[in-house]
Amino acid sequence: NTGVAYDSATFDMRNGVLQTDKSVYIIGSDIIMTLIEPDLNLESDEAETWDLDLIEWDSDAATAAMGDQGAAGTSYASSFDPEPSDFRETGDSTGIFQIVIEVPSSLAGTALDRGEQIDLEYVDHSPSGAKYVGEESSDIGLTVYTSNFGATIELDQKVYTWTDKVYITIVAPDHNFDSGLVDMIGDTDDDPLIVQTRS
Repeated sequence: NTGVAYDSATFDMRNGVLQTDKSVYIIGSDIIMTLIEPDLNLESDEAETWDLDLIEWDSDAATAAMGDQGAAGTSYASSFDPEPSDFRETGDSTGIFQIVIEVPSSLAGTALDRGEQIDLEYVDHSPSGAKYVGEESSDIGLTVYTSNFGATIELDQKVYTWTDKVYITIVAPDHNFDSGLVDMIGDTDDDPLIVQTRS
């Protein structure tokens, strides 16, 4: 018809990307986790939030959704001490969501080992090429590890008299659980400090 103009637009979907600021973490340290997912950017004029349950944690200690849902309705959110409590978009319509979590010392009553592999997974229900949300899904995985730097022990002298004080220096980065506190070694049954002499 005369005077009628037409135009068209394509609505596509994007693949999500999961990132962390490092690949090796001391137990008790913070992980800065970033989810780049334009498909979760549903409001162009505000920064949105999404639940931490979007990410699954899988290690020898436990396999669980990381937020309030957890496994079988159990919440693991307190174990990860998230800040903020949910993924928060970095600005209006960026499609980039961030959260800071803590590497827990234990999950579901099982202690994390040093050098433990942790697989983080986000399931993208709207990958590139899908015609609609839920038609296909894609597992977006990322692997990080707890640190296992080992430890060294040094004495201040090679030879002592019976009345000398012995100063012991232990270099153990894995025991630096809290950068804001002075940590101790040998004060629990989990990390005993044993001193022996020959009889």
